Amino acid sequence: MQRHLRNNNSDKRNVRSLELIEAKVHRIATYYKRIGAIPQNWKYKSVVAQLE
Repeated sequence: MQRHLRNNNSDKRNVRSLELIEAKVHRIATYYKRIGAIPQNWKYKSVVAQLE
């Protein structure tokens, strides 16, 4: 999706969709850190999450 947004930077709908998805990832990560399912120093990296 990020590659699509680089080529089509006026695509506001998908920009918002990506923002919502990343916000959800951060909320879920906070929960999993709290219960100990993932390490406390884990961070979401959009570069690693790309499917190219």
